[in-house]
Amino acid sequence: MRLSGALAPQVLQRMSPRGAWQSHHLYHGAILQAQGQPLDYGLTVWMKAPRSYTGEDVVEFHLHGGSALAQLCLQSCLAAGARLAQPGEFTLRAFMNGKIDLAQAEAVQQLIQSRSQMAAQLASRNLHGLFSHEVDRLRRQLLDWLALDRKSVV
Repeated sequence: MRLSGALAPQVLQRMSPRGAWQSHHLYHGAILQAQGQPLDYGLTVWMKAPRSYTGEDVVEFHLHGGSALAQLCLQSCLAAGARLAQPGEFTLRAFMNGKIDLAQAEAVQQLIQSRSQMAAQLASRNLHGLFSHEVDRLRRQLLDWLALDRKSVV
């Protein structure tokens, strides 16, 4: 279960109370339901902004498998003040916060919708910036060419 935004650390403290949290460290312990009873003993991690996918504070709860457990965790997150994300909202936040560019955001959707290994590999390469780097390289070459051309006419 992943949460992103300003309220994520507050939800974390309600569902997995502990003294201090260090960013990007996994902690093992009780994950609590809204009423305070243990839901699971799993892993939690807090990623302090801007060092996260969305560029915001992010919290993750790593639970044991099972849809009933995931549903209980979701209900507990909602009761602690979280809300459901819209489809694509995490990627939108990453784009809006300058963590990824438009081509990479589109690659996320392509990766999710991939129907073959080849399509998934291509989308993954674009998510990691292959297309964006190539466009940037060509843009710099074009700007260099334009700068040279202007120097010769002056």
